[in-house]
Amino acid sequence: MSCGPSCHRFAKPLGVAVLVGLVVVAGYFATRKPAPSGSYNLGRIPLASEILHEFVVSNPFPDRLVLSGVRTTHPDATIVAYDPVIPPHGQGSVRVQLSPAEVGPLQARFFIDYAGHRHGLRQLAFHGVVAPPALPAQDATLAPDLLISASELLALLNLPGEQTPVVVDVRGAEDYQRSHLPESLNMPSFQLKASQHLKTRPLVLVGDGPQTAAQLQKAGFESVRILDGGIPAWQALGAPLLGSERGLPAEISPAAFLQAASSQEGWQVIDARTKDLPLPISAPSTQVSMESLQSPDSIAKLGLPKGSKVIILTDQGAGRESLHTFTETMKGVPLCFVRGGADAVNRELLRIARSQIKPVTASINGTATASNKRFSRSIGGCRSCP
Repeated sequence: MSCGPSCHRFAKPLGVAVLVGLVVVAGYFATRKPAPSGSYNLGRIPLASEILHEFVVSNPFPDRLVLSGVRTTHPDATIVAYDPVIPPHGQGSVRVQLSPAEVGPLQARFFIDYAGHRHGLRQLAFHGVVAPPALPAQDATLAPDLLISASELLALLNLPGEQTPVVVDVRGAEDYQRSHLPESLNMPSFQLKASQHLKTRPLVLVGDGPQTAAQLQKAGFESVRILDGGIPAWQALGAPLLGSERGLPAEISPAAFLQAASSQEGWQVIDARTKDLPLPISAPSTQVSMESLQSPDSIAKLGLPKGSKVIILTDQGAGRESLHTFTETMKGVPLCFVRGGADAVNRELLRIARSQIKPVTASINGTATASNKRFSRSIGGCRSCP
């Protein structure tokens, strides 16, 4: 059937009308969807702080918005509360809390589920960088005459009679069983202070700093010195070492690691973590795999500067038992291994951060409460968020 002249006369205007109608309908449904996702920049976020954030969600539509739920997949974020219904052309809020537990970049996403398919899903987010706390001040520089080197101690232990120093290891029993100097005594500092028969003997402390030495001197002990570098220095000398884990790098605590790696004492960090997260240390570091520390050729390629003192850091403190080859190859170099690895270091940073938090006043909807929380707000459904 062919179209007559009158048909052709109406075809073009009709086609234009249909096209315009489709555009209008498409635009209508496009406006029925929530605004694009917004992200709020929190900047520098102190570790272990608690941040309360209120997203203000606008409803530009003539009918109400019903929120069927708000969720997040971030382990350090919590949904505090939200308005289940936002009135027409009104505003509602979504309140969330962030308690960062790990140093490094952070991005938390929040998903708002709207009842009804036409409103779909909307994302809100905030991001920032979780900063480590300031580390506690280290002990003042020890007086040179208070320290004794491993080589000097080794020579003095060959002296006869009461000239031989008494080596007292003040670490815990478990650490002592793992590795200790031959003929050293394992004695906590409080027990040592009560040992009157040692007051006239020269003492060398292993595993403690100036505080115990000062207490002993105040208690009347005539000669108290500290083994410079502890077990790692003794091990680097090639001197005999006893215990169930001799031949392995000496373990140090996370707190000792943070202090050593933030000092200017020549430590080099061998970073064998699988997570590439920043650490608040100033010591140079080299990223390697644990496998590369088990081959003499790979160890030689590390190119550690002469005179280095080495600390090995893993994710969770695993793998120390496989470092016999590394210890043998690096003979003459003080070696340490961080107990508990980066996970334990992060827990220590959390402990330090929590001890430094000062209570402030947080206010939500005009109600002020004393807490360690920080309150922030993003306006207009996050369309204006930076």
